[in-house]
Amino acid sequence: SDPGGRESRLTLDLEIPAERTATELRVRAHNVRGILSETARIRLHYESPERDLYLLALGVADYEDDDLDLAYPSSDVADLVERFRAEEGGHYTRVHSGVLTDDEVTPGRLKRRREEFLRRAKPDDTIVVFAAGHGVRSDSGEYYFLTPSTSPDDPYDGIERGLLESMVTWDRLYAKRRVLLIDTC
Repeated sequence: SDPGGRESRLTLDLEIPAERTATELRVRAHNVRGILSETARIRLHYESPERDLYLLALGVADYEDDDLDLAYPSSDVADLVERFRAEEGGHYTRVHSGVLTDDEVTPGRLKRRREEFLRRAKPDDTIVVFAAGHGVRSDSGEYYFLTPSTSPDDPYDGIERGLLESMVTWDRLYAKRRVLLIDTC
């Protein structure tokens, strides 16, 4: 307060390292005459909000046309799930994972996972969708993620780009943070 009894306020934004859960600030004020106040100690306690991760991982390695078979999509999916699960109890309170591989990867199942799995994510949660396998463009330039029964010559029963993107852009998803990772040619 100044001599006239009026209170003065000053607002500061301080960055405190994320790993710190408790911080003590020592504050001293001085007036225009240079008179210093007593040191005030302020203890801040930070509790990180509960944030969950919803990971949907798709991997197609086994195609009906054996010439299209790939070595790594299944292991890439497993490795990514394992890596994100290691974040449980750290950056994320819980890690929820959904995995679709090979014959499980269909447009219908993808839509069901979007509706029944990804919609469970709350606004502070994070959605990560990962797709590994073959990706091709049709003659008109439209992108398709190939499912096991499709081929570069006939990709039309595969996963259309719009459906794949909707896994993170759909307006009925609540999570603010959404990431789409595509590992295709």
